[in-house]
Amino acid sequence: VYGWTEDGSEVVVGSPGWKRIDGTAILALNPDTGDVRPVFESSRNRVYILDPPRPYSGLRLLTLGLIEEDEDGSTMAIDMLVVDVRTGEVAASYRAGCGIGIDISDDAERMVFSDCRSNEEGDDRSRLHFHDLIQGADVATVELEGRVWYANLSPNGEWASVIYGADQDGAMAPAAVHVSGRIRTFEDDWSPVGWSGRTGVVLARHDKRWGVRELAVADVETGEMRPVYP
Repeated sequence: VYGWTEDGSEVVVGSPGWKRIDGTAILALNPDTGDVRPVFESSRNRVYILDPPRPYSGLRLLTLGLIEEDEDGSTMAIDMLVVDVRTGEVAASYRAGCGIGIDISDDAERMVFSDCRSNEEGDDRSRLHFHDLIQGADVATVELEGRVWYANLSPNGEWASVIYGADQDGAMAPAAVHVSGRIRTFEDDWSPVGWSGRTGVVLARHDKRWGVRELAVADVETGEMRPVYP
């Protein structure tokens, strides 16, 4: 179960191996009438459903990762789709290659996503796309080293907090990226978990045993960090 549609009349679910196809389907069910409406169908058996953005406000767009496999069942690539739950139309699509950082704004008008490619030496480089869903075009793209594993769009749509890297030594770095290409980096043991206001990124330090041990809010414009917890 992924959530309710915006008008609250249908619940959106995933159904592998649904009767109409040998693959995966996204369905909208009306609990009052029992009607089932297909939203999206794929013949691929491995479809990765990312967590729905802001499900408390009702689902409008759903992000899907369609896994392309070789004959041995190994993952070759991931095709990312943004599907309009109301119409079943694909609002955006791209080949992720590696790394699946993606986020959609509350008003479903903007999104940030990443794609990447590996060179012959096995080094990855990613492009972070600030994308206008209404115009169907990128506003800007920013190059980053390594894979982008997490991306979260700021409320004003000008920044994205990211976790990227995972190079040969496995290092990953948290940062905030501006549409202009400016990058605000943070210490490696902090992880972005959300936003506070227009330019405040919420950062957490985790303890493997006890979970979150520190919280702070960093102003991405100035770099000033304010402790929140403990």
